[in-house]
Amino acid sequence: MELNWSWWAVPSTVTLVVAWAAAAVVLRTRPDRSVNRRLFVVLLLEGLFIAASSGLIFLVGSRTAAYALGVLATATTLALIPQYLSFLSVSVDTKLVAPFRGPRAFVLLAALSLAGAALVVALPREFVTEPYT
Repeated sequence: MELNWSWWAVPSTVTLVVAWAAAAVVLRTRPDRSVNRRLFVVLLLEGLFIAASSGLIFLVGSRTAAYALGVLATATTLALIPQYLSFLSVSVDTKLVAPFRGPRAFVLLAALSLAGAALVVALPREFVTEPYT
């Protein structure tokens, strides 16, 4: 895989490093708390999405690698949406997120995350298209 240096990749690469470092700190401080575990997952996915969608794509030199990053960014997006709800359900005590609390909701949200990401990976042509013809 060919890599080409570009300053355009620096901000999102720094964001990836900061998000993953924050995820490590959050998990390391109190791994027994569910809010920390769920924030850890959100930070991992968020960093990966930002890097794949707006940073690493400026470094790759082939269309195939750029397409793979597009698939990764889209899969991460579909995995991230239910994880936001899972995180909010344990971190915010309101009636609005009450339906997302509990073990069944946690399993359902995790399954939705995995199914969404798997669907994009299994059928990438349905989700990611060429931006220019």
